[in-house]
Amino acid sequence: MGNTGTTEITKTCSSCKKPKPLSEFFKATKEIFGVDCYCKPCRKKINKRRVRKNYKYYQEYKAAYWQKVKDVVNAKARERYERNKKKKGESRT
Repeated sequence: MGNTGTTEITKTCSSCKKPKPLSEFFKATKEIFGVDCYCKPCRKKINKRRVRKNYKYYQEYKAAYWQKVKDVVNAKARERYERNKKKKGESRT
């Protein structure tokens, strides 16, 4: 009988040029095989470099986003706190 094992599909990373299994790539539905063109370690390096290069932009973006959503986030946190407070009170009696 022959080898009945399954062969794993590999893809070559566009950055490090190493063939790797698809599990080593982040999902990207618009790309070939449904995964990113860079492997996970290379993608992390690329993202880190991009943030470092545009640090001020990202800081301003995060601050503006927080101003926009802070009321909703705080309301949900208060609601969760009250809900859990009631559960804790019920379990003690």
